[in-house]
Amino acid sequence: GETSFREGDVITIDGTTGKVYLGEIPTVEPDFTNELTVLLDWADKAAQLK
Repeated sequence: GETSFREGDVITIDGTTGKVYLGEIPTVEPDFTNELTVLLDWADKAAQLK
């Protein structure tokens, strides 16, 4: 359906699907494992290599 938004409306955008919701949707902070944190650190360092 078509939903109209007005300036100042609070919206939430689902970063995975791209869906837009009117209002604020509660979110949860991700709980990264140590292994994932290490992997993300490696990726950050690799992205900075020239």
